[in-house]
Amino acid sequence: MTDRDEEQAPYPGPEIEYRETTRPEYAEWVSEKFTIEEPEPGTQIVRGPCPRCRTVIDIPVVSAVFRLVVDDTLGATRAVWGRGRPSAPSPQVEPMMCTCEGPHPGRPPDHVGCGAYWNLTISPPPGQPTPSPLPDPGP
Repeated sequence: MTDRDEEQAPYPGPEIEYRETTRPEYAEWVSEKFTIEEPEPGTQIVRGPCPRCRTVIDIPVVSAVFRLVVDDTLGATRAVWGRGRPSAPSPQVEPMMCTCEGPHPGRPPDHVGCGAYWNLTISPPPGQPTPSPLPDPGP
């Protein structure tokens, strides 16, 4: 299916050929059709039909994770993962892609989805309070 065919087809279907492609309309589609759930603070699940193949997908968005590298008492370096301090709510731009497992001819064996990708701006809900800064623990 060519790009022109996809433009004219109202619903390309889940068995369209795999192709890495993006369009401004993809983000617009997602902003209108997807829902956002927040199962825990700092983690959101964006869910809805892919703008290209229309398969319903879930995309996790994690906004409060950080990595800290520390030296232990034996001199070894290790990474410690944890949650960062809350920050003032602001829009965040998230790169996204179709993650469906439906059949898409031509998809490389180590890939998922139909090849569609887009950037979505996620804005905080209106009236969300700004978190208070945590006190500095000092030296």
